[in-house]
Amino acid sequence: MRTAIALVFLLLPIHSTQANPYSYQTFEGQSLSLYRYEGANTFFWYSPAAIPQITASMATNHILPSFDQAMANYRTMGQVASYPPSTAKGSVAIVPSTCGAGCGLNGKAEVLQSAVIEHLNGQHAEGPGYETDPTKATFWWIALYELGRGSVFGFYSKLDYRKQANGSRDYTVIGSAFPHVVANVTMNDRGFTPAVVKQKSINAIPKFKDKYIALMAQGYRYMDWHSAAGGVQTFQGLPSMDVMAVVIYEFYLRYGKTALTNFFDAAADLPDANTPLQAACNLSSAMDQALIHGGYASATASTFLVNEFAFPRCDGELRDRWYNGCLDLPPPQAVGTQAIGYQCNGGANQKWKRVPASINTTGGLSPRSKYGVRGERLVGVGDKCLQAGLQPNDRLVYQNCSKSNYNQIFYPVSGGAWQTESGHCVDVNGGTVLLWGCHGGNNQKWDFIQSAPY
Repeated sequence: MRTAIALVFLLLPIHSTQANPYSYQTFEGQSLSLYRYEGANTFFWYSPAAIPQITASMATNHILPSFDQAMANYRTMGQVASYPPSTAKGSVAIVPSTCGAGCGLNGKAEVLQSAVIEHLNGQHAEGPGYETDPTKATFWWIALYELGRGSVFGFYSKLDYRKQANGSRDYTVIGSAFPHVVANVTMNDRGFTPAVVKQKSINAIPKFKDKYIALMAQGYRYMDWHSAAGGVQTFQGLPSMDVMAVVIYEFYLRYGKTALTNFFDAAADLPDANTPLQAACNLSSAMDQALIHGGYASATASTFLVNEFAFPRCDGELRDRWYNGCLDLPPPQAVGTQAIGYQCNGGANQKWKRVPASINTTGGLSPRSKYGVRGERLVGVGDKCLQAGLQPNDRLVYQNCSKSNYNQIFYPVSGGAWQTESGHCVDVNGGTVLLWGCHGGNNQKWDFIQSAPY
């Protein structure tokens, strides 16, 4: 669940100050005298003498609004109203020396002065064609990216599984993928389409996508970049964080910014990922959850990831302990179809995705729990949801997913039983699957057998 976001940050007027230079302390410990401009969410620092091409009007009316938008996105998507954690506002400074072309830590970003001048002159190290106009958000991609670097947001441990030798978490991949996504979304917010960003910015996720598609054609799969060996995997110049950014940004392009924000919110409430597969499955299930809570009747995110982006399967069979049969959705597998028990055969109609259940609250999405466990939705072939009734003998029916229908929430209580909102258990009697009073029998106990990833 995210902390309520104070949107007043976006409504405040921009205040600009250039009467006197201010003292600025760099990451490297240098004390500089720079002019400072103040926006709603950020400060912008630079030397007009060193970079006369950037005017006060540019700083106030064009540059700061891009930085302010980025900070608003980090706060909203990162689920924290108090970002950066130690100050009220972030900052971007153009400095003579820092840890690279751009460097960031907890909402503070530094950009090399020499790199800015090269960009202004069309002399980018990557070649010509990149943005040379400092009034455009595409010029400042490195600053938009670095504003989110060095922080640990609540969903990092859910989407990145790595641990260092001393046992501490290592967020190298999501710690770069998330700022990539925010930078690209910010450039979109500022009026630049993904096609223009791809042309004008090095930090363009559509470029990463082209590389990923080409590698998938050679047989590479998402998990090749996320192996149990840990560390950053790179194939033909494409590293793990860029691949993760591709799938998250693709979700945004297909479903929109609200769905993206709900995805990060949903991910924050999942268990920590301790394996590469768990991290990947957390990502896909959080996307499905975001769609359901966005009013979508089908949880299609995990399906397009598997079908189009070589993502691992995270579904599986629900097998009862009495008949050793599977929860099955027979033809026509459409809305209104009743689930049955049937001999396990590995078919798609016997595969179920377990999507953690949440409810909407004032602060965002909150886990829906009962009987001491978190509820789940069972999403089957066609990406619809299984729905229980209220009374004994009621059948389980395939229906459009609905965030407000609690009868679509099942609770995996201890011992293997699946209890419903009404308090009954999912029971199999021959080929009939129905609700019945919970009694602890093996015909009410189900084991989830996860599918092979590929």
